Amino acid sequence: MERTDIRSVVEMAVEEIRTNPPSPVVNTVTLSNYLVVKGDAGAAYQLSETICSEVSKDPDKHPDIIVDLSMFSENQCLFQHTARQIDAGIITAEVRECSALQVQSNSTDALEAGFLTIGLPSVRFPEAASIASLSAIAGRLLTSLCSDTVLFTDELIGPHMVFSDFERLQFVGRYFIQLQESTKPTELIGFMEKIHRVVQSGLWIMKVSGNTMKNILNAMDLHRISPSMLNTSWLIYDESLNPNQCQLLCYTDSGGKTRCGLQKNSKEFLCLKLDLNKADLAALARVKNRVARTWDDPRLNQLDVTFAYEAIRTAVIAYDEVSRKGNWPPKRTAEPGTTLCQMSTPNLTKDTRYYRFADTVRKLPARAGSVGEIIFNGSVINTNARMRLFRCKISGEMGTQQCIDVNFTYSYMTNEMNGISEFPELSNRQALRVLVIHDPPFVVKTQNGWTGYSVEVFERIAKDMDLSYTFVEQENEIYGVKLPDGQWNGMIGEIASKHADIGLGPIIQDGERKMAVDFTIPYYDSAGLTMLISENSDQTLGPFFFLEVFTTPVWICCIICLVVVSLLVYILDKFSPYSYQNQAVRTDGPSEGTIFTLKESVWYVLGACTQQGESLDPRSMSTRILITGHWIFVVIMISMFSANLSARLTVSGLKEEIKSLEQLAVQTDVRYTVRNNSAEYAFFRKMYEIEESLFRIWRDLSMNMTESTSNYSVWQYPITERYGIIFKRMNEWGFTTSTADSLRRVRSGSVVFMESPLAAYHIASSCDLKQLGERIGSWHYGIALAPKSFLTPHFNTIILHMKSENELEKLEKKWWSTNVTNCPETSSSSGFTIDQVGGMFILLACGFVLGGIILVIELIVFRVVIRRAEKKAQSAVTQEAPNIEKPPQSHIPTPLPEGNSGEQHENGASHERIVPIGHNEMDHIQPGVKAPN
Repeated sequence: MERTDIRSVVEMAVEEIRTNPPSPVVNTVTLSNYLVVKGDAGAAYQLSETICSEVSKDPDKHPDIIVDLSMFSENQCLFQHTARQIDAGIITAEVRECSALQVQSNSTDALEAGFLTIGLPSVRFPEAASIASLSAIAGRLLTSLCSDTVLFTDELIGPHMVFSDFERLQFVGRYFIQLQESTKPTELIGFMEKIHRVVQSGLWIMKVSGNTMKNILNAMDLHRISPSMLNTSWLIYDESLNPNQCQLLCYTDSGGKTRCGLQKNSKEFLCLKLDLNKADLAALARVKNRVARTWDDPRLNQLDVTFAYEAIRTAVIAYDEVSRKGNWPPKRTAEPGTTLCQMSTPNLTKDTRYYRFADTVRKLPARAGSVGEIIFNGSVINTNARMRLFRCKISGEMGTQQCIDVNFTYSYMTNEMNGISEFPELSNRQALRVLVIHDPPFVVKTQNGWTGYSVEVFERIAKDMDLSYTFVEQENEIYGVKLPDGQWNGMIGEIASKHADIGLGPIIQDGERKMAVDFTIPYYDSAGLTMLISENSDQTLGPFFFLEVFTTPVWICCIICLVVVSLLVYILDKFSPYSYQNQAVRTDGPSEGTIFTLKESVWYVLGACTQQGESLDPRSMSTRILITGHWIFVVIMISMFSANLSARLTVSGLKEEIKSLEQLAVQTDVRYTVRNNSAEYAFFRKMYEIEESLFRIWRDLSMNMTESTSNYSVWQYPITERYGIIFKRMNEWGFTTSTADSLRRVRSGSVVFMESPLAAYHIASSCDLKQLGERIGSWHYGIALAPKSFLTPHFNTIILHMKSENELEKLEKKWWSTNVTNCPETSSSSGFTIDQVGGMFILLACGFVLGGIILVIELIVFRVVIRRAEKKAQSAVTQEAPNIEKPPQSHIPTPLPEGNSGEQHENGASHERIVPIGHNEMDHIQPGVKAPN
């Protein structure tokens, strides 16, 4: 022993026994103390040799009982070996992980002789008792949602510990997180935040020392923590024996002040302590007074002190019991010239002190000790670890602590819980995060939330399991594919990293995904890939399809060319000395051909475009050369227009001929694609990679010619590149980003590979979609869960029950009802419909309407001009009336409109210009005689 507090309580226990012995048999107690330095293995061995040597030299120093109070793990079985060598009873204040010793029996019963063993007695309950208590209470706290458990500790414990609920909750994950006292606050908080994000447990269990808890509380005070982490419930194991106080939450700061809990935030803790209701509180008070001021020191392990006290008392009680029965064997003596440790280990029989003492200890009746009832119950170890739960609320800068007994206990010996009706429920139980993507009919987003086939299946499961959950929409709308670095994106990546708990939707189960996340059994019949096209994809010509032959820039350039050529014809005809209009001016006679005014130029150019033309062409060479170039341009453009239009009409029926993936791969006129980062995308990429891998193998075998590999050399390439060609073209043409984008691409004339259930749903709910060819591949859908989730077997059980009750079939009929839109029957005729050729009729109608409008305008303009001309002529005649005799009205010619002065008739003759007759000219005109021209 090296601790003065333990030495003090041991001396107190001996004094009490001397003062009040258990029986007259034990009237004298002699105590010999030996010091063992922690961590010094050589000193421990030297101490064992010293004891053996002293006993061999002086038999009066032979101990009846060795009480091991070293309480550290180094050489923990050394003193058991020493007790065996000198044949003495032994008991420890700390449970040792030493193997039970086989007892040799003189009985002829082979069964008794072969299976009689005895262990190392200990007054302390095993370490597993505290872990099992924490586990059982944690499972009860989480009630119906048996969430994964996170246990923070600074001890060397792990999955080898036995849990009280292991058989019932064998799928619940236990995460043992070992913390170091030397960890920096920044690293500690970062690590705890990561654990909180990954595991997402609603409860943290703390079984740490006072220094480690101090570091945790200080780190949380110094750094900002997330609200969800702050709201996580804490279940703390406190070994202190102060009633109604969780001493582990209190510490002494650098200024010497005692602080408890978090300084910046008020938080409620659940504290698990030893149940002292049946303890000898008077003995506990004596131990506390003996230790005095160091009792409340956070560095003092109060259980070590009290169990050291109880080890002495138990050793004396057991020795008294065996002595009163006269069953205490004689001492073992050493041979001359040697020590007991140098002699061979004696056989362990029922007649040895070691066995008699251990056998008496396990038969001791229950008694009230300073740490509660001490019950061996047929074992050499005190199995009566009884825990009581407290709810502690700590608030204020100085950490005012108030702990309330919730009247709930757990017995490690019987694995029973008492006071369940008073058990507190976690008010902040975390809801499961369920990822969804709007993808009808599996997941449908509405104004009131989420519904769909997958959602209804999950809600049925959640109802049976009483799960609390919340739907979270996947941001990038990607189910997930494996990236080149081995990581996963999308929904699978979120669940694999435990940022979410469950994923719903048409999630395909494949080998790679099953290695990243858990899947339930299939809840939908097998699915595959299908080619989805528009119902009108064979006749995708719109009413103005002929305008799509040329692009918009080409049409604009054509219009500009018409305008420019018209202007040039007008300019060249006006200024060329050999044009018809300039020839008429020189000869002062009528024109023999068309005079190309601006209007006539435009009309002539338009006529040339339609290959109709005028009856007379330009006369000048410059204009004719210009017109010749225009004719050549028109011929080429019309030829290109006709060829492209014919090709478009031919391609419009090409999709009707495509019936398989092979036919689709050998053509390029019809484009095809898949949704990016989807299962369809992963399918084609994987098949492409397989083809590439096979090609490399074939290339290596055929190029590295040997006698055994020459058979692989062939004249033609033996591996088809069907999937490679398809994937490369889809990559070139672009992938879609969502199901809605895929449907838009289908309606624009492309072929989209889509999972057959989704395609069937959209075909049933739309009249313009249909399936092309047969289904490709086969796979199943499942609900994705976190890796090794405890929910997986429960989900599978409920899904099997739903299948047996035909609930899944009813849901499938509900969401995949056929012909929901009452689509009209499609015609089998391959001719063009009025919708496709309606553009030509629209152009004809536009000509009708525009011609009528121009006619109305011409009539209006003509009447206005005639009236103005008549008024002008009458005004001129009226002014000259006094000087001349007014001729008969019938001989006055009707004047032409001023705008037509100098213009020619359609046959080429010029109109006569009517000039008012002057006064002198009228003198030579006889009445009734027509004036000369």
